[in-house]
Amino acid sequence: MATDLVALTRQHCLTPEPLLFHFTIRDVLWLTVVALASGWWFYRQQTNATLEKLRLENIALHTAARMGGYDAEWTADREFSVKPRANTYRANP
Repeated sequence: MATDLVALTRQHCLTPEPLLFHFTIRDVLWLTVVALASGWWFYRQQTNATLEKLRLENIALHTAARMGGYDAEWTADREFSVKPRANTYRANP
């Protein structure tokens, strides 16, 4: 019995240490799904923040143009166009 214990101890000392982590394919797939979902969520949050900023800038630009007596619009080729209003009352200096 004692010799068996010594033999097992020697065998244990000669074998490499066991790995600390054992992952199954299911674990790796879940990790992949969570990583992809997190990445998509962060990207979506950043995109929404950028769109909100652009929307507020667009409103401010339109408001400033209309208060100054101009019509502001986006053209078909995505250029911003500002034109004087035809029916704007302008006092003579």
